[in-house]
Amino acid sequence: MQACYYLYSLRGILYDGLDSYVDEKGSSLSGGERQIIGLARLYLKTPEILLFDEPTTYLDNRKINSFAESLNNIVCGKTVLMISHDPRVFHLAERVIKVDKGKVVFDGSLQEYMGQSRTYANLDE
Repeated sequence: MQACYYLYSLRGILYDGLDSYVDEKGSSLSGGERQIIGLARLYLKTPEILLFDEPTTYLDNRKINSFAESLNNIVCGKTVLMISHDPRVFHLAERVIKVDKGKVVFDGSLQEYMGQSRTYANLDE
C-alpha cells in the first residue's frame, strides 16, 4: 500500500505521470523524485537489513510524516541503520549514536539523548 502511495504521488510530478520515461540512473529526475522511487522500491522488496542515508533530504513535511509512519510497518524484526541530521525522524530510533568530528560523543537510548538537553537542543547541527 505504501509503495502505491509513493508511486501515486509521482503521478502529478512527472511529466507523463507513471508513464514518464526515466533515463539510466534516473538523471532526469529531481532528488525528491529519486527519493520517492527509492522508498516505493523499499516497500515492494522489504529486505532484512535496511540502510538509510539521509532518507528525508528531498522530502516535504507531509512525505516525511508518511515515511516515518509507514517505516514502522516494515521494520519489525529487521535491522535498520539510519544516518540523519533531521530531528523529525529521530523518534524512530531505539538507539542513537552521535558522531562529532569523527568521534562517537554519545551512544545510548533516545530517552537518554533527549535527557541531555544541551545535546538535544543541537540535534540538527
